[in-house]
Amino acid sequence: MFEKIETIVAIVVAGLSIISALWAFFKNLKGKKLADVKNLVKNIVKNAESMYGATKGEQKLSHSLKLVEELCKDRGLSFDSEYWTQEIESLVAILNHNKAPKQ
Repeated sequence: MFEKIETIVAIVVAGLSIISALWAFFKNLKGKKLADVKNLVKNIVKNAESMYGATKGEQKLSHSLKLVEELCKDRGLSFDSEYWTQEIESLVAILNHNKAPKQ
């Protein structure tokens, strides 16, 4: 009887270990995909700036969000418009700050 319990416990522990390892693997994979999209967003924003110029912020944002949504879809990531709008606006603020003339 005691041997059966030990066997069951060993199987349960092994199963949980496998589940834990798979969870960590997929979480890491998702993080890599997200980092990949974030790196590509920099180029998307720069290209939108080149296409639309210094004005037309809403058009640049809309264009950028559409491309980011496609990237997320291609990588199996969910697309959160609010999150990516903040990411893009933060990046634009940094880019604009870096373009400002130094005094």
